[in-house]
Amino acid sequence: MHDRLSRTALLTGLLAAALSTQDAAASGFALREDSSIFGGYSDAGAASSADSLATITDNPAGMTYFDGTQASVGASLINPSTSLHSTAASSSVLPGQRLPISGDPGQDPTVAKVIPASYFLFSPTDRLRLGLGVTVPFGLVTSYAADAQVRYQALYSQVEAYDINPSVAYRLTDWLSIGGGFSVQKFKAKLTQAVDFGTLVPATLYQKGLIGASQLSSMLAAGSGQLANDGRADLEGTSWGVGWDVGVIVEPLPGTKLGLSYRSAINQQIQGRANFAVPTQYQALVNAVGAFQDTHASADLSLPANAWAGITQEITSQLTLDLSYQWTEWSRFKAIRVDFANPNQPPQIEAENYQNSSFVALGGSYKWDDRLTLRSGVAYDQTPTTNQSRDYRLPDSDRYWLSAGASYRLTDSITISGSYTHLFFGGSNVNNSGPFDTVSSTTSASTEVFSGEATMKF
Repeated sequence: MHDRLSRTALLTGLLAAALSTQDAAASGFALREDSSIFGGYSDAGAASSADSLATITDNPAGMTYFDGTQASVGASLINPSTSLHSTAASSSVLPGQRLPISGDPGQDPTVAKVIPASYFLFSPTDRLRLGLGVTVPFGLVTSYAADAQVRYQALYSQVEAYDINPSVAYRLTDWLSIGGGFSVQKFKAKLTQAVDFGTLVPATLYQKGLIGASQLSSMLAAGSGQLANDGRADLEGTSWGVGWDVGVIVEPLPGTKLGLSYRSAINQQIQGRANFAVPTQYQALVNAVGAFQDTHASADLSLPANAWAGITQEITSQLTLDLSYQWTEWSRFKAIRVDFANPNQPPQIEAENYQNSSFVALGGSYKWDDRLTLRSGVAYDQTPTTNQSRDYRLPDSDRYWLSAGASYRLTDSITISGSYTHLFFGGSNVNNSGPFDTVSSTTSASTEVFSGEATMKF
């Protein structure tokens, strides 16, 4: 029993952490890269400006400000950079005994990623609009080297949520528009982690009473935290979920637009496989107890709801200012439960303890002439993570945005847009523990986002 429990503790801990942590260019593991136009002023007009077809997903009521049949296709390159340096990395089984984990203490786990977005809008009548948005609202790619000191908590992480969002909008009066839609979302995850058999096996033998404390101490000193004794756990899973969204835009005065929108949470029931690589010297023991065998794994994941509020104000015929606020219900993400088909691996619940977060943006646009529009904005993006729950798949911190962008009308039917955003991250510390290891690190990070899109009228 002790033998199985010790293996299960390590297995379920690493899989729960893998399923529950992601990173992106917005706080938590959300992505905001759905429009070069909105990106040009740090999303300051996402809720109220209705000057991008991305309003289909950000506030569907804004579709009434477009005419005819239009389509937009774009992509954003997210290019992050992180400096992570481990200040302490050790394993511990016996009280008072801490052994160093070998490996590289300094890593940049970030990977550049292209995020696509596309939209289609159709106008059946003067007041009715139909729209379709295809976006990637959540995602992460991080990769640590095989010898990283954090390898027992994270190696490779790739998660993506693909969202298909049909929407409808109707202009009730000249000053009031409403809209709504639903999302069909596919979630994919591929995550890996090293397993420290040099610590796990001696600890198991000790728990079974097969060796004493002195033998345990000697075996740990000889093999704990060593690359030669590392195994590996790989997890891949997919899920489909459904959600909904609504929005309203009001014009109380000429040149003033107020926008409100809400997007529901989406519950994902992830189904997949857990596969393991075990060092040759430990294979017989693992086979004897039936642990670390390839098996089916599942987990429930609740992706957060969010609400937008914004105001767009025309200052002159050329200058428009925008202010927006977004609240994200990350507090739904308190814990995750992982279940396994292998009866030797009981379910495990891992705490995450995310907190609700806020995003505030101020920006504006300037119509240089009939063809060229310039944009700029700043934003503050609060992290949902805390010092107590921050981990190595997502060493997140508060973010500060600085953006600039432009649109140019090539012809009466084609407009191209581009934007650049630099994200400054506040410094953060990570002090995260696994079943037998604890790694403490300091991190600093920044991200560049390059976006481009083309909008066509038919």
